Amino acid sequence: MSSPTLSKKGVAWAIDHLLSQVHSSRILAPFGATGKLWSGGWGCDSTYERVTSIHKARQVRRGAQYPAAAAAPNVLWRAPQSLGGGCHVWEGSFESPVRDDTLPPASRTVSVSLLTPPSTPIHAASPLGDGSTPVWVFLAGTGEHGMGTRKRISLPLVRQDNTAVLILESPFYGTRRPPDQSGSKLRHVYDLLSLGNATIEETLSLQKWLKGSGFGPMGICGFSMGGVHAMMTACVSESPVALVSLLAPRCASQVFTDGALAGAVDWSALAGGR
Repeated sequence: MSSPTLSKKGVAWAIDHLLSQVHSSRILAPFGATGKLWSGGWGCDSTYERVTSIHKARQVRRGAQYPAAAAAPNVLWRAPQSLGGGCHVWEGSFESPVRDDTLPPASRTVSVSLLTPPSTPIHAASPLGDGSTPVWVFLAGTGEHGMGTRKRISLPLVRQDNTAVLILESPFYGTRRPPDQSGSKLRHVYDLLSLGNATIEETLSLQKWLKGSGFGPMGICGFSMGGVHAMMTACVSESPVALVSLLAPRCASQVFTDGALAGAVDWSALAGGR
């Protein structure tokens, strides 16, 4: 006979919980398990206070809240690589406009990839649109290291619809992962707030670069957490943008308290409170 909880929530819920527990098991670390989420506790109160004050400011004033994000970033582009059919991918980096202690040093250098259609010239040192090249800014989902998945998803759009796609790597993931963080398991609860805050500011800054480089009209899109950040950024954008938000939750709390990631949370580290 199945338990009341299993009968109510279903087999998929039970499998999610089992897999999250296995993937976060310290015993299975030699086999690829990456430990518990938020094993370092809540984080610094100053981070919480700083980020929440910025979110409140966004409710009354559109646009970037960090002075450095009010201008286009100085993106350092490497030579483009051909994707075939006249399409190219440009890999670049720039300094995050979020330059306070809410971001660890390892996350302050931003990595981006720009997929360009055949209409984009490649003779310049940096990509340039033709003044009417549509572009999507594609934001990352939870735990997404690197940009390979989003590149594969975007390539048909670039090839078939003459549309550019700019892919932003999230703080705390991939090349921006702090050295003391295991895989995708953020060490502190407040790291998640910092991740969202930086993603919004960096996307607003990149909008200015795209506009100044001949790309537009512009849209912002994302899946899951990326969809949430896309909505939050679109709401405070100073100029009109299109929005596509896929499978974005109304609130993330249930995912961690009762959903797929509940079994991965280090509840003992959070027991002491803030």
